[in-house]
Amino acid sequence: MALSKSPIEIVNESKHQLLTKAKHWKRISLKEIARVQNGYAFSSDGFVKSGGIPLIRIRDIDKQTTVDRFAGVYPVEFIVNNGDILIGMDGDFKAAYWKGEKALLNQRVCRILHNSDIFDRKFLFLCLQPFLNAINEETSSVTVKHLSSKTIQDIPLPFPEINEQRAIVSKIEELFSELDKGIAELKLAQEQLKVYRQSVLKYAFEGRLTNNEVKDGRLPKGWKLNTLTNIVQKNKHSLKAGPFGSSLKKEFYVQSGYKIYGQEQVISGNAFLGDYYINEEKYQELKSCKIEPHDILISLVGTVGKVLILPDNCIEGIINPRLIKISLNTDLYLPVFFKYYFESSKVKAFYSTEAKGTTMSVLNLGIIKTIPFPQPSIEEQNRIIQEIESRLSVADNMEESIKESLQKAEALRQSILKKAFSGELVTRVKTIEIPKIKNEYFHQLQLVALVINGFKKKKIDHGEMTLAKNLYLLDSIYKIPTGFKYDRWHLGPYPPALKKVVNNKEYFKRSELFIEATNDDKLQKYTNSNQDEVNNAIEDLSAIFSKYKGAERSHKTELLATVCKVIEDIKSTDLQSIRQSMAEWKIELKTSHFKNKAEKFNVAETEKCIAFIVEKGWDRKLIEIR
Repeated sequence: MALSKSPIEIVNESKHQLLTKAKHWKRISLKEIARVQNGYAFSSDGFVKSGGIPLIRIRDIDKQTTVDRFAGVYPVEFIVNNGDILIGMDGDFKAAYWKGEKALLNQRVCRILHNSDIFDRKFLFLCLQPFLNAINEETSSVTVKHLSSKTIQDIPLPFPEINEQRAIVSKIEELFSELDKGIAELKLAQEQLKVYRQSVLKYAFEGRLTNNEVKDGRLPKGWKLNTLTNIVQKNKHSLKAGPFGSSLKKEFYVQSGYKIYGQEQVISGNAFLGDYYINEEKYQELKSCKIEPHDILISLVGTVGKVLILPDNCIEGIINPRLIKISLNTDLYLPVFFKYYFESSKVKAFYSTEAKGTTMSVLNLGIIKTIPFPQPSIEEQNRIIQEIESRLSVADNMEESIKESLQKAEALRQSILKKAFSGELVTRVKTIEIPKIKNEYFHQLQLVALVINGFKKKKIDHGEMTLAKNLYLLDSIYKIPTGFKYDRWHLGPYPPALKKVVNNKEYFKRSELFIEATNDDKLQKYTNSNQDEVNNAIEDLSAIFSKYKGAERSHKTELLATVCKVIEDIKSTDLQSIRQSMAEWKIELKTSHFKNKAEKFNVAETEKCIAFIVEKGWDRKLIEIR
């Protein structure tokens, strides 16, 4: 593998046009906002097929399960969690979210550990694949392409301001959501076409396409069942498996001569594909495996049961060990009739159990000889072929249309990403300054008193920390301007300026646990413009919290305010992203044995809280850019 240019040079010259057109954007290398963790070389002694823990190889990164599992001792730092960003470092350089359970990061797979509050995690993920594609195209290789962690670390990402990143992510998700719905409908139509095709073939070989009086479970009049040996030509090589592998090694191949037919021709349906040949001497040695026009070739390994009918102008040659050649007696059985029947679901069901190998499906001549072949007259075979093809031609046209639509959908997806990362998808996002409240301190005194007295009527008393969390909810959810700035405090969102308000002895009295409002007549002499909104919010919040008592109520209040604050900060309701942000929210209290919010609140209660927030529609209020 050789990478002749640096990632920034590749980006600047890339046909993906990853060089942004947004003049106000900067660039930032991936290593400045994330850490690239290489996978670990786990000992094969611990590999198991069941039990243990899933082991993620490159083939697994976009799946929910893995083929291999590991039952040995492993370093805990290589545990991968659901939602982690992974990159396959060989082959196509694919990026994906891990969708499965807890698993292990194997070598040649790396994890991107996002660690920045100036770069959105979803924006990072959406950026990755176009850059990896550009690097892949510039990476030369004789065999498999390889990617280094240093190349990933040096990727120069587009760097708009954080609010613009989130606006771009939101727009991409909106557009992708509609696109994915359309793609899902197209794929459903593809599946329905497969069912239709098989229904046509089923009716054809029951005789129902040409005979309306066929009785269930019976052959139509004039039909009979036959075996393969009775419908082939009367020569000893009319049914022929390919030669033993040792007879046809690659060392025997030459640049021109007699063609070697293999599965690539059969599966593709193109007899002229491929360029493997043998010389005259080898051809004479393996002449029993030679082909003729109109012969049928059947694939035997992996993609089994595919049929190719050789055309009149096929190149003279032999079959390889992964094929069977059949020379039909065309006075008894037509090759096209054979092909349609052999590729029907009825025949596949007949041989599928027998064709299961230890690692892949394997078909052989012995199995094929046991298949019963329905045999109408040649005239009726021709009529059935015409009926099949008239119906399947419609399906073929629909299939082609669906494929074109899927290609257009993928092109549209790439176009959306191209516009997004060149600054053309959304207009520049500007942070809107909220005007300061006049007489802000007096407004805060009034507001705090309204909250304390309003909750007291509902038999809910407030200490300073619980008061802070409810004020935060008023501000962030109910959009009542409190004039406070809420920081990530040990016990939840907390505005340091609140202390000055509640320590005002003229209007508040503090006991060991609670705060009471005093001199309320003087404080509320001037009506607060938000009084009605505050009362409505208290009605709503008290209905949520009154079902809990004491320490449980404090816990639930802190949980709700904490998750709301995290959603507001990261502009996302993604569980994995929220849990990561909660882990970064430190708790440094001698009275607490929890080190961060992720330890204090478990995954299940966090997930339940997110669901509640989404159900209430609060997520839209928290994520909106102000």
